[in-house]
Amino acid sequence: MSKLPNTRSDAAKLADAASFNPGSTYADYKPGVDQKATFGVAGLVAAGLGLAAAKKFGLLALLALFGKKLIILVVAAFAGVANWFRQFFRKKTV
Repeated sequence: MSKLPNTRSDAAKLADAASFNPGSTYADYKPGVDQKATFGVAGLVAAGLGLAAAKKFGLLALLALFGKKLIILVVAAFAGVANWFRQFFRKKTV
């Protein structure tokens, strides 16, 4: 609490440093003309929490692991089908 006056003065300097383009401020909003975001603060928070939970539980790593195995299985299946076609259409000499 002893640093509160310094913090407030620094915050005021930071607020003065932020500037918006003319016509892009909150006061310049025109209902019916300007688009509104289709998501709200709750949506942003929920998305952030979902990503944080996925990181915490390792879901992204789990998806990457299974994705890698799936790609390997697809490549192996393709190689098996290609080998079958090669043997099926090969000239047979007796």
